[in-house]
Amino acid sequence: IFAYAAEKLIPVLYKNSYFIAVSKRVADEFYMNRIPKDHVFITNPGISFRYEKLYKYKKAEKFGVPTIITVSRLMRYKRVDMLIKLFSEVRKRIKARLIVVGTGNEEQALKALASRLGIRNDVVFKGYVTERRKVALLKKSWVFATASSMEGFGLSILEAEKCALPVVAFDIGGISDAVKDNYSGFLVKDGDCATYIEKLLILLSRSRIRHAISKK
Repeated sequence: IFAYAAEKLIPVLYKNSYFIAVSKRVADEFYMNRIPKDHVFITNPGISFRYEKLYKYKKAEKFGVPTIITVSRLMRYKRVDMLIKLFSEVRKRIKARLIVVGTGNEEQALKALASRLGIRNDVVFKGYVTERRKVALLKKSWVFATASSMEGFGLSILEAEKCALPVVAFDIGGISDAVKDNYSGFLVKDGDCATYIEKLLILLSRSRIRHAISKK
């Protein structure tokens, strides 16, 4: 409620200010709140040059088990719980594993959820990792997935693509600025869980499609 109310005050308190939006969709939200278009500049986030050498594409040895990875703060709006539920449906069809990188106040609840679904051994929680370790995990995984309900851009998606990982995500916020649908991954209408599961299964089980997207 506080965040919603604060956003409504922006046009009043900052009507003469200039803004940097991290994606086109964020810019559209400014326009909807009566911020003049010539006061908004779109600047997509990028990967730090400090880590450029880590991200340079080199064909990496993949995990032996089909592996989905997500990198996220473990907060409610990131909907990692939804991703775990979707993965449980994938797991009924094929042998697979989900790696969760990140920390947050939902961590224990997410572990309990995986246990209730009977997939605790197939969901690996890595917690906080170094940048070098994160890149290594991305390169060894098969698919990157996110079910977040709110993203200004999706920097972790860009990092995954830099490691040649196909992405599956719901088409919300600025994610469409980070993922080119049917090119670097698949964008799914928010809430269409059946299609989301289908796209994960395609990428995990059809190597020709997965490798084609990885090259792109």
